Amino acid sequence: MDEIASKLALDLTPMLWPIGQGVDFHGYIDLLERRVLSPAGKPIAEYGEIEDLLDNEALVDDPVFMTALESLEPGAFSAAAI
Repeated sequence: MDEIASKLALDLTPMLWPIGQGVDFHGYIDLLERRVLSPAGKPIAEYGEIEDLLDNEALVDDPVFMTALESLEPGAFSAAAI
């Protein structure tokens, strides 16, 4: 994404953030609608702020989810940025 932003001279903001990849794909975080979706697109959890997801034990117990969550830049995906 950084390469695309650089070549096109655009400020890009992803709307969906993947949770894992390949056989470890567990769904995605919908940053616009503020929810976590399964690989099939079914809602798993909703949140007000991204940090609220840390209160969801099922998600926090998933190391693939935690890796995806930790890869988000803090504050980069606030409502104001989107």
